[in-house]
Amino acid sequence: MSRKLGGSIEVDPERAATLVEELQLAQRGQVGEVRAAAVRRVQAAVQVWPGNAIDRTGALVAGEASELRATGVTARLPRPVAVGSFFLLEFDRAQVDLAPVLVRCELCCMRSEDEFEVRFMFLAPVVLPGSEDRGDA
Repeated sequence: MSRKLGGSIEVDPERAATLVEELQLAQRGQVGEVRAAAVRRVQAAVQVWPGNAIDRTGALVAGEASELRATGVTARLPRPVAVGSFFLLEFDRAQVDLAPVLVRCELCCMRSEDEFEVRFMFLAPVVLPGSEDRGDA
């Protein structure tokens, strides 16, 4: 049995289901590979400054970046930061050659009394050091 879609295209439902299953199986393995390639594990000192230039009299907190992506960074900090707030991140350029960048805090999780895992999202995708990818994919 076939059905007409849009007037000129005929689709065999059994063949379509088979093709969808094959596509899903092919993509399952690739999704994990793409995600793994998109995340870089790093150990780099990072300073978190207030997002407003007028408030930048001193760093709010210093910590260590653990994951770096074209769209954001994950860091471990000794103090929490406000989710939804804007910050300026400054990396140790010897460890990660990335200029200071504006970010918004997406997530802040308490790991212990003096350790918080924080996920920051860059306001615009960045070019990761040593990467030719422009981050706009």
